[in-house]
Amino acid sequence: MDQLHSDGSQSSPNPGSGDGKQAEFISPDEWKTGRRRGSTQSGRREGAGSRGGRPNARGRRRGNRTGKITPRQRAERLMIVASCILLLALAALAGFMAGQQSRASFVPSKQTESVEFVQATAGSEAILDEAFSELGAGHPKKALLAFQKILETQPSLTGLNYLIGRAAFQAREFSIAEEALQRSLSRKEMDEEARLLLAVIHLSQSSAGAAQGSRFSDPLTDAESEFRRFSVSHPADSAVYYQWAEALRSRGSYRTAAELLHKGFLRSDLMSSQAFLSAKEILTRLQNEPAKEVPSLSGITSMSGELAIGAALVALQHHQTTEALLFFERAREFYSPTAFRELISDSAFDPYRTDPKMQSFFTSDRADKSPSAP
Repeated sequence: MDQLHSDGSQSSPNPGSGDGKQAEFISPDEWKTGRRRGSTQSGRREGAGSRGGRPNARGRRRGNRTGKITPRQRAERLMIVASCILLLALAALAGFMAGQQSRASFVPSKQTESVEFVQATAGSEAILDEAFSELGAGHPKKALLAFQKILETQPSLTGLNYLIGRAAFQAREFSIAEEALQRSLSRKEMDEEARLLLAVIHLSQSSAGAAQGSRFSDPLTDAESEFRRFSVSHPADSAVYYQWAEALRSRGSYRTAAELLHKGFLRSDLMSSQAFLSAKEILTRLQNEPAKEVPSLSGITSMSGELAIGAALVALQHHQTTEALLFFERAREFYSPTAFRELISDSAFDPYRTDPKMQSFFTSDRADKSPSAP
């Protein structure tokens, strides 16, 4: 019970209020609304959580500034931080994927730009001709020495390492061949051809009983994989089918080898054969500088196909049609019907197609002109 003093004032029995200050009277309406009459200092005490009253919104805000975090606030902050981290991770992943796609789309052009094609100098060109001549004559060791000579004077010549590797392989110098082909692969020069030839070398070594301790796969399987890959990227190449068939023949797979040889035959190009190109060269040289006399018929039986076709042109240039027809018949013995028709259709013979004595020959079925390859 509140105590009444002699002056009619009322004091609170609360022991904590024994400071001699008068207590305020709070009506029920003021208690419900949280409002109190009195000094500003009393309102601040109530807002800070003083006894005898409920703290209002302003007091709660001031209470939060004391550094205390509620569990709900802590959970909200953790959710915000986790969301930010997740968004950063997604952005980084998207950037990485975009960079990978961009890099993949530009890899071919970068590789193309990185390869610098170096042409042969006049001196290197002469040595190249010599080396290829030795290869054609069946002297791979001499060709290897010629290619290596270029390596000393012009080591940056494009494709030189592959040529050294091929000549060394034909000369059975496998260690030299592998080193040269590895250099070709590292420079990305004729890398498909170099990879295929390396597989053939490993297969040859295994067939010869060479030590293959470092190889865990079957050399024939590796070689067939390279043959198949090369035939897909070079569908008109006939040589790969020949090499593939020879590899299978060495293992006794004759039926499959025969099928591959037939594929190579269908893809063979008569204009890439040595006899055909040699005949074309002779005709061109005779167009540029006609011979002064017609070769003797006494040596016709010893003539090759390209010499016979050239002799026929010389005879026509000297208006000796009878001799020309004999030389044509000799040349026919060395070429397939398709190759012979292609040679007869050469532009070197155009001035003589209207000759009455030669007209029947050029217009007959056996000399029917076939379309030239582009």
